[in-house]
Amino acid sequence: MKPISKVEGSKPRRALLAADMMSRPLVCVRQGDSMRHAAALLIEKNISGAAVVDGRGRPVGVLTKTDIARYERDRSAGKDPLDVSTDSLRTLGPIEAVAQGVGLEPPSEQDAVFRWMTPRVISVSATASVQEIAREMLRRRIHRVFVKTAKTDALLGVVTTLDVLRCCLSCLDS
Repeated sequence: MKPISKVEGSKPRRALLAADMMSRPLVCVRQGDSMRHAAALLIEKNISGAAVVDGRGRPVGVLTKTDIARYERDRSAGKDPLDVSTDSLRTLGPIEAVAQGVGLEPPSEQDAVFRWMTPRVISVSATASVQEIAREMLRRRIHRVFVKTAKTDALLGVVTTLDVLRCCLSCLDS
């Protein structure tokens, strides 16, 4: 199958690549950051996941809203929901509750991002086609792939399912 480059009857254009579709700048959290900090960052940036980097800035994993919800579920397991000192816990979602520190004990190593992240970064080159990206997302059942440089493997940006849909819609509309 040829890379998406034109719709029948439209002017020819070059194939759409990861570098054309990726979101920048890339939002990252450090592996030692608290889950509270990470949740607040995802809310602030209005994103559903971020790359996790080590002390040297190298990618070591991905933290998503699903990971934060799992953290909130495990952290509140066994607690009586009526024993919470504030009604806000019942009205907030799990991500917001973590970001605001509702019901949190003092931070410990158990609250560090590296304990809850997915310890794998799925990436593609900046020259990957939209078809390659979509196939990789479907095959792995993931919602984002990170775009890396060919020479250093440094992360440049991220392509999400929304970016792929935006690209497809653009091709269909032109």
